[in-house]
Amino acid sequence: MKFSILISSYNKGNYIDKCIKSCLSQSNKNLEIIVFDNYSSDETEKLLEKYSKNIITYLNLQNLKEEFGL
Repeated sequence: MKFSILISSYNKGNYIDKCIKSCLSQSNKNLEIIVFDNYSSDETEKLLEKYSKNIITYLNLQNLKEEFGL
């Protein structure tokens, strides 16, 4: 069974690194991490770049606007 971890964030880049590390340290490695960022103006996106192999989906408000016409 695959587990999905959903992380929502808005200008919480100072917490996101610890949060991702905590998710990746779980004993069950059959997981996906989905980060929904509400178009933060801090360093969230840059911090998440180093986890690009582990994060399946990264969405921000701008992405949703472009993809779905919101």
